[in-house]
Amino acid sequence: MGSSAQAVLASRVAAKARSPFYVIYSFVLLAIVVTGFAPTFFLNAFMAQRSIPGHVILHGVVGTSWYLLLLAQSTLVYFRNGALHRRIGAAGMWIALGMFAATAFAAVMVFPIRLAAGMPLADVHKFVQMARPAQMVRDIGAVAGFVVYIFLALRWRRDVELHKRLMMLGSIILSSAAIGRLGWVAPGLVPPPVLPMVILFPLLGALVANDLVTLGRVHRATSLGGASLIGLFVILSAVVPALIG
Repeated sequence: MGSSAQAVLASRVAAKARSPFYVIYSFVLLAIVVTGFAPTFFLNAFMAQRSIPGHVILHGVVGTSWYLLLLAQSTLVYFRNGALHRRIGAAGMWIALGMFAATAFAAVMVFPIRLAAGMPLADVHKFVQMARPAQMVRDIGAVAGFVVYIFLALRWRRDVELHKRLMMLGSIILSSAAIGRLGWVAPGLVPPPVLPMVILFPLLGALVANDLVTLGRVHRATSLGGASLIGLFVILSAVVPALIG
């Protein structure tokens, strides 16, 4: 009976380990990013129809690459291809650093890039005012938080449960800009200032629910990391605009 009970327990653990949850979760995050930036990037030729500067294209390509990598890595784990997962995992930190550099460049270089393009100084000044310094700080702050989460995830990659949760939490932070642009899907349904929180809580709730199903408790990475994530969202969405405008 003892060996039989152990076999049943082992089979349940194996079944949980093969849960497609993180594959689906990665796909949802990718879908959020593609949907949020569809009008101005992915489907720009059909919707916004604006000229996209080269540094913005680079920023979009690097960001999209991250979510494609996340989905690929989650899929490899699901199909138990750990060797390939580890081999390409090192690319994650390089993409994360590239995302930080591309975001900082896009935020800081707005002024000189517009001048170099021939825009009059007075018009550049108006453009920067419309872009709002707070938005630049929010973008850089969000991607900095993303880099920290991913660094910690890679630092503790041997702790599989901790690693995969930190990867997802970091990816949620990176998607904040896309989340804030989802309003075009249903205009007027949710006020733009609260839209990030409306999306954030279901995303965190899904992680909590998965923890309860698979572990019978909420993992510390989900609780502590999720609380930190909410705090970061509040700071970037409310505190920064109040201080900077």
